[in-house]
Amino acid sequence: ESNHQDFKYHVSDTKKIAKTLVAFANTHGGKLLLGVKDNGRVVGVYSDEERYMIDTAATLFCNPTIAYTIKEWTYDGKTVLTVDIPYSQERPHYAKNEDDKWRVYVRVRDTNKYANRVIVEVLKRKGTGASTFIHYTRKENQLLAFLNDNDQITFRQFLRMAKLKPRRAENILINLIAVGVIDINHDDRTFYYTLKAQAANPLDSVF
Repeated sequence: ESNHQDFKYHVSDTKKIAKTLVAFANTHGGKLLLGVKDNGRVVGVYSDEERYMIDTAATLFCNPTIAYTIKEWTYDGKTVLTVDIPYSQERPHYAKNEDDKWRVYVRVRDTNKYANRVIVEVLKRKGTGASTFIHYTRKENQLLAFLNDNDQITFRQFLRMAKLKPRRAENILINLIAVGVIDINHDDRTFYYTLKAQAANPLDSVF
């Protein structure tokens, strides 16, 4: 399992699988293998049932609907389905979660992460091709100077350092990501921000 690949023994919950479809479509695209356990062992699936569950997830629990293609394979007498989800031009896609709320998810390494407002707004701009114009104030320059001397900064660190209200801080980050000056990444705990050339691991980058 990775940024671009996920294994599923079978589809038992259409809302959970919708998160994976949305995360792949919003991030880098990816491949879902059905009938394969996390350790890579092939166990097989019932083709018609799994196809129905995927289609239900993609059409009823994803908004906009997720485009995908399915291929069927036979390995050692067992059926495996590969579901290819391309990087979408209609992002952001939302998935309906267990509380029936529509949320945006992105793929980070082998997990689906709930997207914060910064990610959602950047996805909207990338999806529509909207232009971004930046007026560099002392706050933008303060952030870039900090990142020039340090590997990364979290949102909370930026708030404290710049003494900004959350919405203003988010807008600064959104603008700088949209024009390719900084990048957003994720570790085991939280999202953080780096200069574009300083991303420690390209696979950790959301965009």
